[in-house]
Amino acid sequence: MGNFVTGTIVQNKAGATYEGTVYDRRLVLQPPKGQEIFIFDPAEPISTDLSINEMYDLVLVPFTISVQIVSASPMADAPVDFDGWQGTVIDVHWKATKEEYRLIRPELYEGEWILLHTAFGNILLNPRSIKEMLSEGMIVQWARARVDLYAIV
Repeated sequence: MGNFVTGTIVQNKAGATYEGTVYDRRLVLQPPKGQEIFIFDPAEPISTDLSINEMYDLVLVPFTISVQIVSASPMADAPVDFDGWQGTVIDVHWKATKEEYRLIRPELYEGEWILLHTAFGNILLNPRSIKEMLSEGMIVQWARARVDLYAIV
């Protein structure tokens, strides 16, 4: 487990609201290094009680449209000027266990995920969003897209 995306919540705002019910939330996380990450907490948000200026370890899943394999070898140099996300595959069959999280979306328990290491920490990719077969050590990139909150460690 562990080593997911850690940072300080600098914004936690209600999104869609109807008759006093908040249906989703929008957060901004400031990692210790790097730029802010804008996070979407969809239906039945789990981030309601997260405090501003507090540090959290979050399990994030980017909504990806196209993932590109940059290198099939962990030793190869990958482009560093890419204006999107880049990660190294750690595990292609990662599964969540029930006792590891303070708050979680039930969808996290539905099947296997691809665990990647990025400059921000570990994140998960939905294997259904990837056409190519991935293996550990591969480096992949994808365009900046919505990032969803799936768990609070």
